[in-house]
Amino acid sequence: KSLGSAVGLTVTIYSVTDDNNNTVDASMANYKQCRQARESSWSRSADLGWKLMPGHSITFRVELFSRREEQVSEVVLLRTDKETISRRIAYKTMKGELKLSPSALNFESVFPGRIAKEPVFARSTYSAPLNITSFYSTDPRIIPEITNLTLMPEEETCIGYVIFDASQVRSEENYMGSAVWDGSIDDTDGIIKKSDFKHARRLLSVWRELIDANAHRILGSVVVNTDIVLETIIDLQASLDRPSILGGFTELHFPLTPVGKHQARDFSVHNPSDQPMQVQLMLPVPTDNVSPSDLECRGAACKEENTFVAPRALRRGKIVPPQSWSKLGPFFYFPKEEGTHQATLYIRTNLSLLIPIPLKGEGVAGELDFKDGN
Repeated sequence: KSLGSAVGLTVTIYSVTDDNNNTVDASMANYKQCRQARESSWSRSADLGWKLMPGHSITFRVELFSRREEQVSEVVLLRTDKETISRRIAYKTMKGELKLSPSALNFESVFPGRIAKEPVFARSTYSAPLNITSFYSTDPRIIPEITNLTLMPEEETCIGYVIFDASQVRSEENYMGSAVWDGSIDDTDGIIKKSDFKHARRLLSVWRELIDANAHRILGSVVVNTDIVLETIIDLQASLDRPSILGGFTELHFPLTPVGKHQARDFSVHNPSDQPMQVQLMLPVPTDNVSPSDLECRGAACKEENTFVAPRALRRGKIVPPQSWSKLGPFFYFPKEEGTHQATLYIRTNLSLLIPIPLKGEGVAGELDFKDGN
């Protein structure tokens, strides 16, 4: 029949449950008109006009609005034609605000293999300590890590960190080598296989789909709740990257080389990730009348193509430490006849999987003699 409440409280009917345990929102209930009792600061009761059927139940929501600091303990009464039910509600209100710093986070050039991490600070102007009750994010790749649960008044406190880990997705959405790396280095002297090309094409396809859908740009947020202040938010954006381990290097070009002689070259690779990178060189694949994407290079066929030679140790694998450069080589060019020679060397890693390196050299015939002019 009526509802009496404390000053500053709003009591509304939240949901209705019937005798079959079916619950509906009060705004959708097909019962006799239910007028929500939204109490103002000067009203202390309301006529609900509700008829509660046998076996049914009502859930009420109590909301608080206060214009001043106060500590209150009062009783909410629910009066019916049968009985009066009372519930005591106590609350304390304080004046102040909670500020988080930074107010926004931006992670650039992140990828599966590199974890970005930034600290979060909080400052409270409330007169009493605040206790953090939750610290969560809207995206599984955004990982809040809390280190301090209590905020003292007027003190800037590091409450934890926000971590961005791009690998926290389903394996089919991971576009880096870790999604398909088998965790081993072959003992077959780095002979390339069809499966390497197949996996490399799939990872490239995943990356291109992300770009086309603009899904490489990520928007999210982290939310801090305390026992006094709810939903203080830090907005976050991140940009996914597909890094190169070669820097600006694109091919290995040998100078003019006499037939029967050799030239040696080397180059460096970069591990941009936070984890050790395994590097394995795959034997050169002849390009004459052969499509590498359709080729499975088998023992003897690969080893006959020895115009370009990679060190055996690198064909069996090398570890590049995190965030470092490592020199690979020397690579040798042995022309057996005149003309231009081309091949493709592949670098297999657990980061970028398979990277082609075009090799090019030119063999020439003849010798240069110096004669005495006298």
